[in-house]
Amino acid sequence: MRRGPPRSIEPQIHKRRAVPSATMMSVPRQSVSSLRKRRRGMVPKELAATVFAVAIDLMLADGHLSANEQEFINNMRVLLNVDSETAARIVDVLTIKNAG
Repeated sequence: MRRGPPRSIEPQIHKRRAVPSATMMSVPRQSVSSLRKRRRGMVPKELAATVFAVAIDLMLADGHLSANEQEFINNMRVLLNVDSETAARIVDVLTIKNAG
């Protein structure tokens, strides 16, 4: 178990220029509050961390997270009520998984 303050969920971004994914470019920007209203009842509470992990895994498929993906992750964490420590552990594990 990790000790000390929770780390940021944003892993190191590569210095190269990130190219937005087609998915990110096609998703209209919406306020977190409007998404929160639409999300109610869509994801059962017990599956929130799993849904968060699947989304992170997909975004890390290219080995890094763009600034847009990091913003999306932070908003998704809030919407799904995933605590910061759990989110950080998920990102850490999936960063290692997708590093190769």
